[in-house]
Amino acid sequence: MGHALEKLGSIGHGRAVSIGMVAAASFSVQKGLLADKEFHRIKRVLRKLNLPAGLNDFDDSVSSFNGSMNSSDNTPDNTVNTPGDSNRLIDNILDAMTKDKKKDNDKISFVFLNGIGNSVVEKITFEELRNLLLSAGI
Repeated sequence: MGHALEKLGSIGHGRAVSIGMVAAASFSVQKGLLADKEFHRIKRVLRKLNLPAGLNDFDDSVSSFNGSMNSSDNTPDNTVNTPGDSNRLIDNILDAMTKDKKKDNDKISFVFLNGIGNSVVEKITFEELRNLLLSAGI
């Protein structure tokens, strides 16, 4: 997910991956694999390192993620919605992830945490990913 955010917005690789890590941790909590306490620890550590622990850590620049992609060169165009337009943002993230090398037909390999330092890779549908994103509130 971090790479999708990197493609959509004007943030660097490390910061996008940081948000992707928080998303993976949040999704893992939703699936019952990671304790809520560990999720909050991950966010605390990232923030101590001055890395974002969610899209809200970007303040006004969050709106840059809501712009549509320019299909000719795969860069964000100047069209943006309000930062609260989470459905548009989710659509843009999912669209970018459909081009990911980890995609396999209608599924994508996603890393979940079953504890800090322990991960499991699962293939999930884009519909399941959409539902996780809607519930995550990142």
